[in-house]
Amino acid sequence: MGVRTVESRQATIAFDEVIENVNGNSSPKYRIEGAVRDLKKIKGKLGAGADKEIGMINRYLKDAKKWTKKRQVFKYHVQTLPDMGVLYIEVTGDGKTPEWSGIDQIFEGDDREIKWKVGDDIYIGFCEEGATCDKGKNPSDQIVLDGKYSIFEMSDLHFEKIDKKVKLRFKPSLEERLPTLK
Repeated sequence: MGVRTVESRQATIAFDEVIENVNGNSSPKYRIEGAVRDLKKIKGKLGAGADKEIGMINRYLKDAKKWTKKRQVFKYHVQTLPDMGVLYIEVTGDGKTPEWSGIDQIFEGDDREIKWKVGDDIYIGFCEEGATCDKGKNPSDQIVLDGKYSIFEMSDLHFEKIDKKVKLRFKPSLEERLPTLK
């Protein structure tokens, strides 16, 4: 009992620092994986007098889990799409090939949504004006974002083959949507 109380006091006293460290780190990998691991360890050291902190950790863990278990909806705005180009975007499971069926054309100024979860791949086809792209199947150029946190790479795109740059902005920003310890 005496050792547990000391650990509990130490963990509670340092909790303001934990909040600052977690919320101050904008890395999605840390906020969704690293912080979860760290907070589970801290939670195990907290005693009965730390109900507030335990509640904060439980809320954080629940929010972080949403990113990995089910696709969420993310809204974005197409800020820049040069030369009357058209985008086609499809999200697939990790390592899967896009079907390019039921995909809409995306133009500059459009507000759109994308459904994504950690580990999904994002295929983005750019079709130049006048090109026949067959709903994204034969784009002028294509980018595949296949990192675990691929959606965080989606804001500033460079299609190198045709040297076109596209800017997308998420509303709210992806960083604002990350789990927060509060």
